[in-house]
Amino acid sequence: MEEEDIRIPPGFASLTSFSLKKVKNANDSRLREEEEEEAEKTSSQIGSVRSVFNAELYKRSATKNRSWIVYDRVEEEPKYDSENDFECLYSRGCLPDGVIRGCPSCANCLKVVARWQPEQSCVHLLEEAPVFCPTEEEFKDTLNYVESIRSLVENYGICRIVPPKSWEPPNLIEEKKTWDTSKFFTHIQHIDELGDMFLKKSLHRAHLKMRHKRKRSSVKNLVSGSWKGHYVVDCQSEILQSESGPEFTLQGFKDYADNFKKQYFSERDVDIDRNASSPPLSKIFRPSIRNIEGEYWRIIEKPNEKVEVLHAANVDAEIFRSGSPAKHNGQKMPKNPVDIQSGWNLNNTSMLQGSLLRYDACDTSSMLHPQLSIGMCFSSTFWKIEKHHLYSLCYMHLGAPRIWYVIPQQYCFKFEEIVKKHIPESSKHPWLLLDVATQISLSTLISEGIPVYRCLQHPKEFVLVLPGSYYSQLDSGFNCSEAVNFAPFDWLPHGQLAVERYSEFHRKTSISYDKLLFGAAGEAIKSLAKHLFVKDCSDNFQWSSVCGKDGTLTKAIKARVKSEGMRQKYLCITLQTQVMGEDFDTSTKRECITCYYDLHLSAVGCSCSPNKYTCLRHVKLLCSCEWSSKCFFYRYDMSELDIMVEALEGKESALNKWAKEKLGLTLHSYVSEDQRNPVSTD
Repeated sequence: MEEEDIRIPPGFASLTSFSLKKVKNANDSRLREEEEEEAEKTSSQIGSVRSVFNAELYKRSATKNRSWIVYDRVEEEPKYDSENDFECLYSRGCLPDGVIRGCPSCANCLKVVARWQPEQSCVHLLEEAPVFCPTEEEFKDTLNYVESIRSLVENYGICRIVPPKSWEPPNLIEEKKTWDTSKFFTHIQHIDELGDMFLKKSLHRAHLKMRHKRKRSSVKNLVSGSWKGHYVVDCQSEILQSESGPEFTLQGFKDYADNFKKQYFSERDVDIDRNASSPPLSKIFRPSIRNIEGEYWRIIEKPNEKVEVLHAANVDAEIFRSGSPAKHNGQKMPKNPVDIQSGWNLNNTSMLQGSLLRYDACDTSSMLHPQLSIGMCFSSTFWKIEKHHLYSLCYMHLGAPRIWYVIPQQYCFKFEEIVKKHIPESSKHPWLLLDVATQISLSTLISEGIPVYRCLQHPKEFVLVLPGSYYSQLDSGFNCSEAVNFAPFDWLPHGQLAVERYSEFHRKTSISYDKLLFGAAGEAIKSLAKHLFVKDCSDNFQWSSVCGKDGTLTKAIKARVKSEGMRQKYLCITLQTQVMGEDFDTSTKRECITCYYDLHLSAVGCSCSPNKYTCLRHVKLLCSCEWSSKCFFYRYDMSELDIMVEALEGKESALNKWAKEKLGLTLHSYVSEDQRNPVSTD
C-alpha cells in the first residue's frame, strides 16, 4: 500500500522554515513504547512485517512533504547557547596577533608585529572646537571665566583653554620619587574590537552569565540590586568591566609606550630592541597626529590584525599625591602660593564658591576629587557622557597630545537613536548610554548627519566639556592628564534631567541632586536675609544673580517643588507621615531600592525593614505589609517649600519667616555677628 501523500494546499507553502525542538521529559520512554506498539499494529494490518521499529522513518513519514519543516534540523539545539559559539559568530575572522606582550623571562616585554597601513587610512576632516586664551585678569576667577565663554562653546560642546604664560604650576608628577616609585595598574584595550561587535559580544556574554546566575539565585537577588529577574547592577558590571593589565611605574609605562609607538610606525622588517639607546632613525617613521588618527580609525573600521594597547583611567590622584599642589599633603610648596588656592588647581575646582558640589556634605563620591589618566598611542575611550551630565575640566600635565571628538548636547538624543539603530542590542540596555556606548565610527556619525567636532589638547592646556555632550578621546602617545567635575548653577537643568534618566533606567546615582539643590537654596536664603537686615552682605551679589523670579536657582527649585507636590498629592495621601531626622542621610546616601532615585527630599519606609526605602513612585514594591505599616518621611512639607520659593524670589515676609523658623536667625543675631566680625576699613 502506498504511503499517503500529505501536502498543504497549493500556494500556501511557507517560504520560512523553522526547527522542531525535541521535548525531553520523564514520559519519553512510555510515549516511545506506545508509538512503537501502535506502529506495529498498523504495519500488520497493511501486510508489512517490521521486526524493528524505525523511529526516524516514522517521523519522516508523518511529516513527509511539509515544506515548512527542515528535516535535517529537527533534533538541533538552539545555536549561540555558549560564549564560544557567539564569539565565533561575531568575530571578525581569526585575526593574527599584531602585538605580543610578555615572555618567560619578562612579563612586560613587547614585540609589535602589526604595522602602520597608510594606504587604508581613514582620515576625517572635522571642524575644530574653539580655543580661548584668557588674560591674567580673566584667568583669576575660574567659574566666572567659564560662564563668560559658555554661550560661545555651547554649539561645540567642548573648547580648549590655554592659560596665560605667567601661570606656571609645579609638575609634581615628574618629581623623581613619584616618577620612579609610584605604581598603578593598567587595563588592556583591544583596539580591533572597539567597534559595534564589541558591545554585541559583551551584551551576549553578560546574558549568558546572568542566565546561569538566575538558576543559582534566590531571594538574595534583591540584596544585590535585582528585582523580578532584572539583574541591573550585576549586568552592568559584567559588560563594563575591563581586562586587567600589568602594573607599572610612570617611567616603566613611558618606556613601554614609546617602544610600542616606535615599533608600530617602523618598517615591517625592523626589530627594535627595547633596551637599545638609539634605534636606526632612518627605519622609523615619526607619525603626525593625522597619521595616528587615520590609522586608529582604520583599525576600528577595517581591522586585519589584533592590536592591543594599555591604559590607566580614573587613577586616584592620591596615588601620585595629585598632579597639582594641595594643602597639607606633604608636597613641596610652589614658588607662587596662589597656585594652591587657584580655581584652576583641580584639587579646588569642584569645591569652589559657586560650584554646587560643595554642598555634598558626605564627600564620599570620587567625582569630587581629581582622577588621573595615563595613556599611550591608540589608547582611547568610548563615546561617553559625564556622570550626572556634569561639567568636566581636564588638564594635561605632560606627554603627547590627545585628540577629543565631541557631539554637542543638542544632538545627544539623536546620537542615542543612531546607536540604537546600528546596535539594536543597546535598546535592551539603555543604561549603557549613560556610561558608554561604543566606538561608532566617525564615518557612520557623519553619514547620519551628526556633527562631530575635534579638539587637540597639548600639555599645559585645559579642555572644558559642557554638560550633556558625548565625547571620545584618542591618545597619540604617552601622556598623563588629570580631570575633575564641577557644577555651576547653569548645570541645574541638566542635573534634573540626569536624575530622571537614571531613575528610568534603574541606575545608581553618584551624588544627591536634591542635597545640592536645597543646600544651595538654604545658603542663598541665609545670604539674602542677611542682606535684608544688614544691607551690606559681601556675598549677596553672587546669590542675587541666581535668585529672583527668573533666577536659575529659583527656577530649579520651582520645578522640583512642583514635581514633588504632584507625587505627594496622588501617591501618599493615605500614609502616616513623619519628618526626617537630621541624620537621615548625613553619612549614608539614601536611595530607592527599586529605581535608585535619591531620597534626600522624601521617602517611604516600613517597620518591617527599617533600612529599606522607596521613592514615591514605587511604594507598592517596598513590601507586602498593610498600608498602615508604611510611613512617608519628608524633609519639608509643601507649605514650607512654597515659602522657600517665595524667599528665593525675594519676598521679604518669606525671607523673615524662613530665617527665623528654619535658620534660627533674627536681626539681633546678624547685628551681633557683624560686631564680632567688623569690616576692615584699611
